[in-house]
Amino acid sequence: MELWRTDGTAAGTALLADIRAGDERSDSNPFSLTALGRRNVCFSAFDDSSGDELWKSDGTTAGTERVADIRPGSTSTFTSTFRFDRFFSLIGFGDELLFFANDGITGNQLWRTDGTADGTVALAKVPYPENITFTRDTLLFSRSNRLWRSDGTASGTAPIGRLNPARKGKQFPPNYLEAIGSTVYFDGWQERSGKELWSLDLSAALRGEGSSGGMAGLL
Repeated sequence: MELWRTDGTAAGTALLADIRAGDERSDSNPFSLTALGRRNVCFSAFDDSSGDELWKSDGTTAGTERVADIRPGSTSTFTSTFRFDRFFSLIGFGDELLFFANDGITGNQLWRTDGTADGTVALAKVPYPENITFTRDTLLFSRSNRLWRSDGTASGTAPIGRLNPARKGKQFPPNYLEAIGSTVYFDGWQERSGKELWSLDLSAALRGEGSSGGMAGLL
């Protein structure tokens, strides 16, 4: 399993880069290919020297390279917890990408990249998401009973409220997040009402911890 390219014809379909050189047992497993600008695609891939890390390609062999070794050495940044989880992805965010990664020191963090090593930086320490959605300028994700948001900056990455502020009873994450315009809808659970439909207006002033964070029950 390696990186290929095609122009839609048999003759124009060929191996682009053998990132983890070797036979059929030596896979780099390129994953979550996501456009970055008009000329590049970013993805995660594995090689023996760095493990599973962030790569990019401009569609040429010479232009296929590792962006950054976020977790130095042969240990993977994108462990099985990230890589094979249905919520793992590189998220297009303007001219950059957002993603979740673990550097082995700080733990799980939200990262941003412009496709260069110097432009690949950690924004904030966050929990690994259980649900995720995004609009043009806002990333929303949930963990436990809490919603988080990020505008792609360190100061703009923070929790925005809990469905059960007192942590009473069972805790379920806001689920099935779906953004429509500036409103995010989701399946939310509270002890007094069970699972119901909720919304969050991203254009409104959002309150922080200890409140519902601007979330409103609809049903």
